[in-house]
Amino acid sequence: MRNILILLSCFLIAISLAAVPIEATEVVISIAGPGILEKRAVTLFLESPGSDSPSIERKISSEGDKPALEASLELPSGSVWTARLGNGVLSPTVEFEVKDPRVAIELLGVASGSVTASLLPPQGTTLRAKDVVARYSWPGSDLPAQSPCLQAGNDWTCEVPAGILDFSLRARGHISHYFWNKPVPAGRKTAVGTLQLRAGASLTGYVKSEGKAVFDSARCRVALQPVLGGSSPQGKDKLLEIATRPNPKGFFHFEGVSPHEYFVVATQPGLVGSMRRVTVIEGSEAALRDPLFLTIPLDVEIVVSPSTDPSGSPWKVTLSEFTGPTSVQFFDSSATDKTGRCKFPEVAPERRYGLSVEAANGMPWWFEEFATETEAKRILIDMSIVNVAGTVRSGDEPLSIDLLFGGERGATRIKMVSDENGAFEGKLPRPGSWIVTATKESPDASIKFWSNQKVEAPQGGGPAHLEIAVPEGRLIVEAVDGNGNALKKYVLTVSRPPGGSSGPMPSSQWLRESSPFTIRGLAPGPAVVAISTPQGKASKQVEIKDSSEVRVRLVVNQDQELRGRVVSSQGAGVPGAVLQPLVPSSPGSSSPASPTTTGPDGAFTLKLPSGTGVVPLAVLPPGFANRILSAATTGGEEVTILVGQDGGQLTLSWPGTLLGTASERAFLFAPAGGLPVFSFTRDGRTSSYLTDGRVTFMLPSMEEGRYTLCLVPVGQLASSGPLLPNGKCASSQLTRLGAAEIRIP
Repeated sequence: MRNILILLSCFLIAISLAAVPIEATEVVISIAGPGILEKRAVTLFLESPGSDSPSIERKISSEGDKPALEASLELPSGSVWTARLGNGVLSPTVEFEVKDPRVAIELLGVASGSVTASLLPPQGTTLRAKDVVARYSWPGSDLPAQSPCLQAGNDWTCEVPAGILDFSLRARGHISHYFWNKPVPAGRKTAVGTLQLRAGASLTGYVKSEGKAVFDSARCRVALQPVLGGSSPQGKDKLLEIATRPNPKGFFHFEGVSPHEYFVVATQPGLVGSMRRVTVIEGSEAALRDPLFLTIPLDVEIVVSPSTDPSGSPWKVTLSEFTGPTSVQFFDSSATDKTGRCKFPEVAPERRYGLSVEAANGMPWWFEEFATETEAKRILIDMSIVNVAGTVRSGDEPLSIDLLFGGERGATRIKMVSDENGAFEGKLPRPGSWIVTATKESPDASIKFWSNQKVEAPQGGGPAHLEIAVPEGRLIVEAVDGNGNALKKYVLTVSRPPGGSSGPMPSSQWLRESSPFTIRGLAPGPAVVAISTPQGKASKQVEIKDSSEVRVRLVVNQDQELRGRVVSSQGAGVPGAVLQPLVPSSPGSSSPASPTTTGPDGAFTLKLPSGTGVVPLAVLPPGFANRILSAATTGGEEVTILVGQDGGQLTLSWPGTLLGTASERAFLFAPAGGLPVFSFTRDGRTSSYLTDGRVTFMLPSMEEGRYTLCLVPVGQLASSGPLLPNGKCASSQLTRLGAAEIRIP
């Protein structure tokens, strides 16, 4: 009896709960788009993913003379739904949450038809469901869209917008087929026949004109040039180019493109073209996000004062176009006339250029940047010529030596030479602060020094006087092989160690054929002395003292070699992959071993210090996920490094600059080793930005695994041996095809 009462109580409670109404919200869905109103009726599909709510299918008709298509229905408050149109109407799926007192949703659709095709894949391969899609531009928009295709054997049916349509049929891993101005009637099937598929990658894009320029498909040319080095096409890049002409709509398509980095260049006679750098991934279709533009050229006039260089010869003016934040490509050069003028008649509008002015002896006297607008431009360069004179001494000894105002790598470099009494004189384009390098070479000795000199134009004329004092420190380097024999040819480098003294010392390099070799003009402080030969490397840190002589003996042992190939998951060699060993270049060195790049078949050879057993290695393959791994050098067998395209996106954030801070450097660590974050910029895919003193650095394709971001103290970089994740650090796990963020506060 008691059990019966319990059951009866449960039954009454269930009835009372069922009687409680679920709170509902009115949802109004309006429908619009090309060809919709003419249909007078559409079908609406609603689904609530992950819930027990049943899907809803409702036919909506316009009533009487009212052209609007609208549906009003009650849905549970707090639920999430997706809405789409069907049965002859194509629309993007819209997701919405029922959370307001009244929810209004607009669905944009278009009357649809179907495209049918028989697709024949290469022998030995099959197509699976969802492998084939139709791609098109949404009517009235340049936004790309796509629809999945349904399979019946080799026959595929794809729903597309009705009308005169441009579309493509894309099968994963194969080259797409394109169709232009194809009539697709609403509600009917349009057959495009039997299409033979070819495996491979491709590149597509558009060429468009700007302003009053007129695009001519018959005269326009698009070239694809492999990136073999540098930031602009050079030499072999152009020799290996392939070219095509865009169709009347400006579309171009390169088929069967090998995975690599390329320059895409659009040109047309009488117009200024443009260039883009792209990465083609194996089995994919790369598409340029933005068109390649053709524009009407502008005239840029340069006026230089004084009208001639100090020798009375015309100036040489060179323009270079910036193709990125720091990368430039040569544009054109010209000599000035008697009045100091020259013109460049084919400069592109709204671009950024670098302008350099050289004297007849080849010395660059001036550099500045400028941006073009939409009209002709005139640039005045007014040099405030300053006469300078002075002497160069090392202690009490006058030096006959070459001086370079602006430094060896400055945008402005002006050469002067002191005589046997140390006296020199010359002209500079402006007063102010100048970096001056002093250099003198002989077969068995070298003087190399730099200083910062302030040049002030004296009142009443006359030259500015400078006294340049060269430090008296000397370094004598003996370079021998493992048997103690003097090396006949080697590269010698002297530089400051990371975190060492900031005293003046350029990072200098010499190609020598004698040993010992004497270096003069070294300022006091620590210095890293390194030698390199085809057989191996050696280095040592020494302390330079003022007015004293330091001797160092470096022994070079035979390097080891690590040989192998970088290959894709399909076994194809990956060209252009950068391999960076994460080990010192030699015992006691703080500099890493030199990187190498894979050849056309993905093969590489790495030179490593003698005695290296297992080497941590960073692999940066264009179009594939970056890897940090370990490889064994023992046994002499070639290694195979497999790279894939299933990497995830890794976002890094830290206070400072791309390098780090004044006292710390940003490094990314994996279990196999660490690499400076800026090293990844060479893969051409990364992006970074600086906001409020913080850097956000995005790596779009990294192999899955655990990563650690550290701000490493600069002093730690000076120590030899593998770099450890010390300093301010943060970590995160990156999953396959996932995303992770590592942030240092």
